[in-house]
Amino acid sequence: MENIYLLTNYRGAFGNKYKAAFYASGMDKEKLATYFENQGYKAVFMSPSEIDFRDKRYKNSIVLYTTTEDNKEYYKLYIEDIVLGLEVLGAKVLPSFINLKSHHNKVFMEILRDVQDFGPLNNIETQKFGTLEEFKKHFKKTDDDDDGVVVKMASGASSLGVFLGKGYNDLLTKVKKASKTVHLKKDIKEALRKLKHKNYIPVSRYRNKFVTQNFIPNLTNDWKILIYLDKYYIFERPVRANDFRASGSGKEQYLFGDKANIPDGIFDYAKSIYDKLDAPMLSIDIAYANKQFYTLEFQFTGFGTAGQQLSENYFSLQNGKWQSVYEKLDLEQVYVDSIIGFSSEIQLK
Repeated sequence: MENIYLLTNYRGAFGNKYKAAFYASGMDKEKLATYFENQGYKAVFMSPSEIDFRDKRYKNSIVLYTTTEDNKEYYKLYIEDIVLGLEVLGAKVLPSFINLKSHHNKVFMEILRDVQDFGPLNNIETQKFGTLEEFKKHFKKTDDDDDGVVVKMASGASSLGVFLGKGYNDLLTKVKKASKTVHLKKDIKEALRKLKHKNYIPVSRYRNKFVTQNFIPNLTNDWKILIYLDKYYIFERPVRANDFRASGSGKEQYLFGDKANIPDGIFDYAKSIYDKLDAPMLSIDIAYANKQFYTLEFQFTGFGTAGQQLSENYFSLQNGKWQSVYEKLDLEQVYVDSIIGFSSEIQLK
């Protein structure tokens, strides 16, 4: 039986699971092992720190991992090192390093959007900045900016670090809020260096990376779709009261599965994005306005799983039509099926 390696985090958890056995404990490892065994694989759980990169056993083996949403990407940066190292070694890491890099990193997520050169993804336009000073020099105003400009910190979940700037002065205020860094001693030293050295340009006090994005006005809701290979779990999220954001509006207000108001074409649209991004699973936030769909954000790993666990049904493309399937499945089974199914598709290409 072939080994499949699952890297837990420093708390011993693998993956995310809404309403796990106990808080932040991840997926049920015994269930994962059973479902993988049913597919002909032996699940080997390891800490990333146990990997010996001089050991060639991982070459051509499937390796899965757990990431995190640390606000400054502390532990996540370590996981990035491990995953990239495994790819260099020749392991089949799922999702790939490129997919991981975009997790909790909206700057790279938007870069990944742009390089696809794919119309359904590119109807949202984003500018990426590393400092306030770069924004002041290089921000390009568009005709759409009269409705406002969305500012997003690179990391943040549930709409934390997402702001709307109306007019340039307000936008500048929001950019300062998103990009501000506080290192009091260093800031004082930089101020003294500026006094001491003629023409010295001090280190920026605003160097948290961020993006700006065109605003889509008058949205009342969006939809999140969790895609596990051929299973599409959907839920509808209302925009917060007196706000423009839907994420974090509260699960008690969400409409799951068939209870959601589902616009025609949304699953075809989501599938086109999923096929283009080429990953085992995908979480995608979709808005609808001006008779077209917009991908607000997407994630390949580390996303919330409430949509899968709280839905009574999922949607599947069968004989060219989207069918509602009333079937409650373990998250662990859906996860394993996605990994094995995707791996099989890779081998066939």
